[in-house]
Amino acid sequence: MATPPFRRRPQRKPGDPPAPVLAFCASTSPPPWKGHPLRTRHPRPAARRDISDRLKLHRHDRRLDGRDYTVITPRPGTDVRFSTNNFHDTWHILSDLRGARFIARLLWGLSYQRRPNTIVCIDPRFLDTNPFDAEPSDAIVFAPTPTSPFGAKAARDLDSRMPTGVGDGTVRWHTPGLDRFIDHTRHDVQGAWDAWTAKETGLHRHGDDLTITRRKGLLVFAAAPEILRTWALCAQRMSFAYFPMDYEYLDAWRTTHRGETGELQVFAEYRRMVSTARIARREVLSSSDAPSDPEHQRPAIWAHGDLVKRRSLRPRLGADLTRTRPR
Repeated sequence: MATPPFRRRPQRKPGDPPAPVLAFCASTSPPPWKGHPLRTRHPRPAARRDISDRLKLHRHDRRLDGRDYTVITPRPGTDVRFSTNNFHDTWHILSDLRGARFIARLLWGLSYQRRPNTIVCIDPRFLDTNPFDAEPSDAIVFAPTPTSPFGAKAARDLDSRMPTGVGDGTVRWHTPGLDRFIDHTRHDVQGAWDAWTAKETGLHRHGDDLTITRRKGLLVFAAAPEILRTWALCAQRMSFAYFPMDYEYLDAWRTTHRGETGELQVFAEYRRMVSTARIARREVLSSSDAPSDPEHQRPAIWAHGDLVKRRSLRPRLGADLTRTRPR
């Protein structure tokens, strides 16, 4: 007779002694499938570069300014890099085209977030020194208003408890509307864009609908959902079709100038620029006649950065000249 694939549990009869309690049930710790922290594991190579719909992100539970917040961050090992700086009284987010696409996904999904006190944070794991003078960058926070107020006290609490490790869970970031809009406007981009931006003058309804400021070491972009979606479309439309650099203003509208404005700027050679600026800063500050005032250090680093770039291009140019020399 063949052995059955499984054995049935014997039926208990009235009067039988109670079943013994298993050893692991007596433990006071929660079971591994409920409330267990995520393991430190880097995503697969394909997932590291994924910036499509249903993006995987990490969720962190934080108590900020007396409220329970849900902080969304990129997963460890995600292949995106950013930096920040302030120039001409404008806060800049600097990255490459992949970073712009990633921010577009974050902003579009955040604009439809229904859970109050949900914010997106790009923490120091994904930050570079800026690609101009290699000064440190600030962590970036995106907050939808008015459902997720993020004041100075919340910024201070988040800075002291920055989510730099694995999170309390993984979320799928749904952004199907962004792809549908891009596909729908592929053949008439300008006409669709004009129709979309025709409503921009009515986006700024209250004074708190748009705030771009630095709070306790964090660069905070707080905006209404409609404005976040406008920023997402701007970031998604960026390209290097005509020049190896592109930029988009992060403001409430285009028809009226407003002093409080941010900017998203992308470079084709962003990562090479970051490396060049770091070398230039190290060499300038290590010299005996290095200026002590940061206002004088920056022009010196900018000028020396051009020298470092020419120095790094010399071997490649020499190889190209050797290869193309006529026989």
